[in-house]
Amino acid sequence: MLEGYWQSERYFASIAASLRNEVFVPVAPLPARNAELLERIHASNSASVHVRRGDYVDRPETASYHGVPSSTYYTAAMAELVDRHAVETFFIFTDDPGWTRANLTGPRQVIFVDVNHGRESHWDMYLMKHCKHHIIANSSFSWWGAWLNASLSKTVIAPARWFAGSDAPHDILPPTWLAR
Repeated sequence: MLEGYWQSERYFASIAASLRNEVFVPVAPLPARNAELLERIHASNSASVHVRRGDYVDRPETASYHGVPSSTYYTAAMAELVDRHAVETFFIFTDDPGWTRANLTGPRQVIFVDVNHGRESHWDMYLMKHCKHHIIANSSFSWWGAWLNASLSKTVIAPARWFAGSDAPHDILPPTWLAR
């Protein structure tokens, strides 16, 4: 049994290509709404935006350990991707749609992905990995969604403060990712 967050490439760098080719390869057709979203992701210069709040906000001990990136972080990151890559569409994945809809508008088209819940949440990671660029939370879920994208031209923007009390450890963010 393996246990951990696995948020460092150094654990599996030697098999990176295999992981990216073998993880989240559906054996059955995607659910219809996810197939539609995947088409839209591929049809535009897209970026995933993952906003994790849930237990990071609701549980005081979790909140004090992890912290939560601000709406300013997300807004600035979205503007940076528009400037760097002319991103046209931001696909927003979140466990707190109320807060996210109220606080993130984006400089371009924003699509809130709200079709996958509970046991279907893995489809969010599958869709995230297909976006061209990524804005992630301090979360292993969004880390993996961005990392599984094999594109060498992707830009990944991550919070510089991975934990409430400190910056991201040196090996959490791959060297090509941008800490903001």
